[in-house]
Amino acid sequence: MTVFKPDNVTFVAILSACSHAGLINEGRSLFSRMSKVYGIEPQMEHYSCMVDLLGRAGLLQEANNIIKNIQLIPNACVWNGLLNSCRMYKNTHPVTEETADHIFHQINLESMLLSNIYAAIGKWEEFAKVMLSEKRKGLKKIPGQSWIVVNKNVYMFSAGQANLELVYGVLHVLALHLECEGYIYYIPKWKH
Repeated sequence: MTVFKPDNVTFVAILSACSHAGLINEGRSLFSRMSKVYGIEPQMEHYSCMVDLLGRAGLLQEANNIIKNIQLIPNACVWNGLLNSCRMYKNTHPVTEETADHIFHQINLESMLLSNIYAAIGKWEEFAKVMLSEKRKGLKKIPGQSWIVVNKNVYMFSAGQANLELVYGVLHVLALHLECEGYIYYIPKWKH
């Protein structure tokens, strides 16, 4: 029988699985044993998995402490993982504030996630500060884009574009197809 020796990628996969399954203690244990038992020094991907694991569990301060103790310079994935967890738990103090401060002063990251956190919990003054800071730095939000294929033609539209007629037209055609199949589908009226 062949003995399996885990490598960096193995631990990324296992830690990620622990994160998504909510296996906090198992993830902590594996992360600890990586270097002690297997001689594998944690890389940024492993730290990112741990921040995600702890953040999903609401252990935001512990996730923040992991970042503070990283021997490497934390990358955008690590910081965004923590900010996303802060948004999920509507945490604005102190972890979110520390993270935001670090992002604003040391890393050139898009701060939309932070502004979304403030907007979600009604902290409009903080939201405005973030938006002003973005504007001063010349950061611009890239609008979301969607596309559909109809009769081998690709139609692309972005948030804020005035091509809703096309979208509602396609929805109407799809609704007709659904009705032919016996389904009932309601499309709200488009207001000009």
